[in-house]
Amino acid sequence: MVQAHLLSAAGSAGTHTDAHLIQDLLWAYAHADHAVEHIRARAVPHGVSLALFVRAETEAVAADRAHGLLSNAEAPIGRLGYVVGPNSD
Repeated sequence: MVQAHLLSAAGSAGTHTDAHLIQDLLWAYAHADHAVEHIRARAVPHGVSLALFVRAETEAVAADRAHGLLSNAEAPIGRLGYVVGPNSD
């Protein structure tokens, strides 16, 4: 499991609607090489918290795959008013 944090660019709390949209958006951008099995997105006071369940031989490989997915979806995530947080692993 890889945890990631999307921070609200406006500094506001995330919403349940945004969490659902982001979860769907990530599924739309996921490719077979990302090896994603499950995505959980939750609204939190600073934005949206993500848990990405990724098939991988090591935690490092899982993190690389998750970062690849987040990079692919960075522009549409930004249009929703979020940026990938620095503590995403």
